[in-house]
Amino acid sequence: MQPLLIFSTLQVIIINDKLLTMLNVQDFGAKGDGIVDDTLAIQTAINSGNEIFIPYGTYLISSNLTLKSDIIITGYGTLKANADGLNVFTSGTAGIQNVQIIGITIDGGGQVGGVVDSGFKGVVGIYLTNSSNIIIDKAYIKNCGVINPADPYTDAGFGGFGIYTECRYGQTTNIKIINCTIEYIAGGGMNAGDGIVISGYNSNLAIVPEDVLISNCSIKIVGRNGISLAGGESISSLAKDIRVVNNYISNTQLSGLDIEDGSDIILSENEFYKCGNISYYYNYDSTYPVTYRLRTAIATGQTSNDIMISDTIIKNCNNGITYGVMLNKITNVFISDSDTTDIIQGLANAGDLIITGCQFTSNKDCFNYYSTSQNNVKISNCLFEGPVKIITLQKGTFSNCKFKNGFVFTNPGSENIIWDNCDFFSTSAGIGINISGGPYFQIKNCMVVNCSFNNLSTGITSDYENIIGWQIINCIFANITGYGIRHTNSAGVVSFKRISGNKFINNLTATGEAISIVQSNPRINIFQNYFEFFATCISITNVVSGTDLLDAIVSENLAISCTNGIIIANSTGNWDRCIVTYNNMFGCSSTKISLITGGNANGIVGNNIT
Repeated sequence: MQPLLIFSTLQVIIINDKLLTMLNVQDFGAKGDGIVDDTLAIQTAINSGNEIFIPYGTYLISSNLTLKSDIIITGYGTLKANADGLNVFTSGTAGIQNVQIIGITIDGGGQVGGVVDSGFKGVVGIYLTNSSNIIIDKAYIKNCGVINPADPYTDAGFGGFGIYTECRYGQTTNIKIINCTIEYIAGGGMNAGDGIVISGYNSNLAIVPEDVLISNCSIKIVGRNGISLAGGESISSLAKDIRVVNNYISNTQLSGLDIEDGSDIILSENEFYKCGNISYYYNYDSTYPVTYRLRTAIATGQTSNDIMISDTIIKNCNNGITYGVMLNKITNVFISDSDTTDIIQGLANAGDLIITGCQFTSNKDCFNYYSTSQNNVKISNCLFEGPVKIITLQKGTFSNCKFKNGFVFTNPGSENIIWDNCDFFSTSAGIGINISGGPYFQIKNCMVVNCSFNNLSTGITSDYENIIGWQIINCIFANITGYGIRHTNSAGVVSFKRISGNKFINNLTATGEAISIVQSNPRINIFQNYFEFFATCISITNVVSGTDLLDAIVSENLAISCTNGIIIANSTGNWDRCIVTYNNMFGCSSTKISLITGGNANGIVGNNIT
């Protein structure tokens, strides 16, 4: 509802359907002409009443305006800083509560554009500590801080902040920052340049900034982060119970939103654009390279936990999301056109992670999950257009996901991973699941079930003892030019427990090998698979290995319109205690079943080869 204004000594205004009689700062001597210092007049008005009106005009402020409890300050005027180091509005340290700041513009008098050190240093628009029940609504805060001309990155005392809240002098709780615009906040990325800061900064860990809402705000062109949720120096309290909802954050030199320290954080319906990849205040490349985890839309820190990100759009940022220990849940997030990656682990040893219904569309390497603990990692209904890379994942499930450029293990130590009902496909004939970066990765006890591999050179590939105890069940391998499943050099390790119920189907031309096992894979069980239009259905060869191939079962497999069926060749090791039975290779045009071994040829019975 638009306010009703009657210009007299007392200002009548409607706020939230409440008729208020307000004191006009001009009646206390404020000029609002941008020439006269109006600090004393406005402070006097604040001290004199509980409902203060600041009409149109530019009011020069040369020292902090100290708020008090139970006050409403509203109007259309601009408060412009006229000295270094100001907190234009400050809570002081004694404590305030029940304060509303509505519709006020704050001009920090700082650097405008690329003119270095052209204004007042170290200005903060609104500073709060030891405060509760605070509403900042429809504020417009701009031009806070300058760049240090000697060294842009040494920005303490130079850079500014839009809104800064902390618990240094007492708990800050129930803060609402809504419908605000914050822009042109200078900083060098080291200490200053944030649009909004919610910080703990109290050695008493129970004193935390709590119950904070940031909603419907626009934050853009800042020297560090759009929003920072932080702890403080040394051991200090963390931000808690923070909701960041329906904001637009753009053109940040570092993060759009940095959750450095915090818990119980909800981020929903926000949009991020060009975060971590602008050079408005300084050239970041020499100090903050593209791999720096804070050059991103959303960053989470090592001590953050219980974080939920949902219904968010991230476009044209350096990184989309860089996560730390406990980024718990990401739902319905769309990320596109990232310069470096859509999502990546930015700190060591990640924790539980649930990602649902997200689209990572930038076709850049992503994920890089690393943890030495068995965490709860569940990824479902997601699209990954770039290669998904795993450093170490002890336990994880990928279900109903689409991988356009494959899944790659880059280091040893992963185990207990399940891919269920996932699609692996490529427009460039890539590899579906790649475990060939070893040797000796020993990725253990993984299962690929109900998945499809389409238009690839190879579906699943591994070598040099890189896998142990894998199962491939009920999958479809279609239009494969090289290998459906390929493994080399098991050296007596049980690489595959089971390859069963799969369909290997190529289009019209018999090319590639469906299953290729090279060098001893004992106790392998290959059964009930279907083959169509492959050059070779099953190839088990020892080549030069002296290790025996023992206890293998190849049974109940069916081939249609293939060239070769089952080829088993042990050059130097023994083939013993193995069974090849009830296979129907009648549909192969050349070799049906061939066994060439250096040892016992037993267990070949009941196959349809004629």
